[in-house]
Amino acid sequence: MMIIADACCRHNLVCVSDEVYEWLVFPPKQHHKIASLPGMWSRTLTIGSAGKTFSVTGWKLGWTVGPANLIHGMQLHQQNTVYTCPTPIQEATARSLEIELPLLSTPESYFEEMRRTIEPKGRKMVERLNKIGMSAVRPTGGYFLFADVSKMREYFTVLTVI
Repeated sequence: MMIIADACCRHNLVCVSDEVYEWLVFPPKQHHKIASLPGMWSRTLTIGSAGKTFSVTGWKLGWTVGPANLIHGMQLHQQNTVYTCPTPIQEATARSLEIELPLLSTPESYFEEMRRTIEPKGRKMVERLNKIGMSAVRPTGGYFLFADVSKMREYFTVLTVI
């Protein structure tokens, strides 16, 4: 992350950081916002998502955090491209965040519950994929994992190996 931050600062670049899974990082790993690094707040737009945060992906509601000068440009674009976002979805998301924030890092936290639920499923899937000959990488967060399927060629009629 420091390499990206250094490049942004050195070349006067804006960083758009997709952090929609910030709450789904498995211990002992921790999420670190690139905007918190020296020189990065003034040049970073951090993207969040209600759909990813609260597992309601059909809601299509997100937000951006950043300095006013960068947010202003986004507001101009948004008001001319997005017709509407349903008020009940906005209200539900805002209230959910208000309820959740005081619970952060406690056993009652929704985010902690998600981590406790998803991490063992990922471990189990990695074990199963490794058992059948796919070399899977244990995820450190999120819903996704990656596996090398190249040894499984004989089972596929079409397989592109990158």
